[in-house]
Amino acid sequence: MVPKLTLALRLARRFPDNASLLAELREDKTIRRTIDAYDYLSGVAREGGSVTVADVAAAVKLPLSGTAQAANAKAVATILAALTTYDFEEATPILTTLVLRKAGKRPPPAFFALVDDMGLLAPYDDEESFVKDETARVHKNWVAA
Repeated sequence: MVPKLTLALRLARRFPDNASLLAELREDKTIRRTIDAYDYLSGVAREGGSVTVADVAAAVKLPLSGTAQAANAKAVATILAALTTYDFEEATPILTTLVLRKAGKRPPPAFFALVDDMGLLAPYDDEESFVKDETARVHKNWVAA
């Protein structure tokens, strides 16, 4: 699923003025939510902020409560993995660094597992140093945009 979402996001970002392509991509709920999550997080980055997983879930209309909580949490995790993979493949700062488990906390363990698999943690002594540096890179990149 992540490669499909990454490809869809790449198309949406490369052809933002192609209304028919965007309409077709957005017909798929998961793709639409992935594009919406990217747009939401880029707005957060422009403001120099951070958000929680629950904030992202709410922004893409996948509440983390009620009977669909487990399914929605899995969908949000897939979306965040796709966004992380997209930024890694595009060699841009990782927007999902701004997504914290809870306010004032750190990103979820799945985030660290993924960026470690990508080799991004290797130059760092600890995860907190990576988050600090990558958060600064994200904010610098998006505030300037």
